[in-house]
Amino acid sequence: MKRKVVELRPHPDNARIYTGTNAGADDELKQSIERDGLLEPIGITSNGLVLSGHRRLRVVMALGWTEVECRVLRPTNEIVALISFNKHRTKTPVEIVAEANYLAREIQKQVGRGRNAATK
Repeated sequence: MKRKVVELRPHPDNARIYTGTNAGADDELKQSIERDGLLEPIGITSNGLVLSGHRRLRVVMALGWTEVECRVLRPTNEIVALISFNKHRTKTPVEIVAEANYLAREIQKQVGRGRNAATK
């Protein structure tokens, strides 16, 4: 489904977990999208929050696109999905630690702490 670019919002935790941008990689992606179009839709929640495709969104915005192909995702946990979609990304040690910390918090939310965690 096509969505207006202005309706899409990057997930706020994406910038907290993945600290840097690689201008060279963005330039390569820009050339690829100009040459071949967008090969993979941007993964979003039903309200337009980006879970997969932050770089693609940044590039199509730079190219001046007003609409972009998206697919609506319905994950049980947005943070886990966000990290899962970045599993093939080349990460810095800081980003790896950030992922681990975020995943640990999500696990703690599910199983609790202390004695409650032992029973779950």
